[in-house]
Amino acid sequence: MTPSVSPTSGWEKASTIAQWFQALAVVISLIFIASQLQQQAKLQSASNVQSLAELMTSLNLRLTEPHQAALWEFGVDEINKTADPRERAIKESEYLTLLATFLIFYENVYSQYQEGLLKKNIYLGWDRDLELLIRDHPIEKYWDDWKDAYQEDFRKHVDTIVMRKLGAVTPSS
Repeated sequence: MTPSVSPTSGWEKASTIAQWFQALAVVISLIFIASQLQQQAKLQSASNVQSLAELMTSLNLRLTEPHQAALWEFGVDEINKTADPRERAIKESEYLTLLATFLIFYENVYSQYQEGLLKKNIYLGWDRDLELLIRDHPIEKYWDDWKDAYQEDFRKHVDTIVMRKLGAVTPSS
């Protein structure tokens, strides 16, 4: 005796079709959510770049004041020209504050890149700027005293740049 196959009712067919439409709707929803998350990540990245640009602008505006600009441009030479010891101490404090502020900015850039919040090409531009800062200013003179105030990864990164400046590390290292 052959088993009998019961005919599929209209309700069962409709239920199957409805389940397929539900599955399709879920897939379409997941694709939409993924695209929204991608868009949100792009907007966040753009926002991070804008915030960094605003921070740098405020730092650069500080340097438009003639006294600050001379101090920044001539650094230690400008400080050493000052005869009055109190004024020299004030200038040195101002200069060191500027250096530390810039390093905090670059640490922020470095951290955002490490967290995937900045694109590599954006980061590389800021990192080159950090290298120029270290090249043009005597960071190495203060770095051993300061470095514990910065995140470990950033410290290592700055250590490498300082060592390269001092000739202890070749660019290919």
